[in-house]
Amino acid sequence: IKVSYEEVLLPLLNRVGMFWSTNSMNPAQEHFITNLVIQKLQAAIDSLPAAPETSKSVLLFVPQNESHEIGLLMAKYILKNAGKRVIYLGARVPFGNLKETVQQCNPDSLLFFLIQVHPFEEIQDYLDKVSEEFNDKFIFVSGFPYILNNLNIPDNITWISKPAEFEKMLE
Repeated sequence: IKVSYEEVLLPLLNRVGMFWSTNSMNPAQEHFITNLVIQKLQAAIDSLPAAPETSKSVLLFVPQNESHEIGLLMAKYILKNAGKRVIYLGARVPFGNLKETVQQCNPDSLLFFLIQVHPFEEIQDYLDKVSEEFNDKFIFVSGFPYILNNLNIPDNITWISKPAEFEKMLE
């Protein structure tokens, strides 16, 4: 699946993003393609067995002002395939709901993606808030390098910038 992700899915999504940003593709076409990818990922995820209750748990989410969740779904597949328990919240998760869910489920780690460009101060504030609120958890972030390169990533948050770094999370 790693090869499929690196050699097929990422190039496809990058190309769709490029077409969309240059107005060579309209939003309906982008939604059509991304929904096909989402359907295939969901089918693959559903085919995997549930992890044992004793497995490490990872809470996956995308912040409230983010709507792109394909990377998160890919992470769900990889984590579930590796025998991890996955708590999947999906896209546009308000911080208050995230906080409640972490209190209720007590996951071992958190993983979220930052894809959409917003003012850097706003994104930095969010990172700092996550870092402070969940300082007893392993926290991982991934996403658009343009965003993450321009932020001060707190010490207790690990930036996953390449698929190979994600594999370290599986240990």
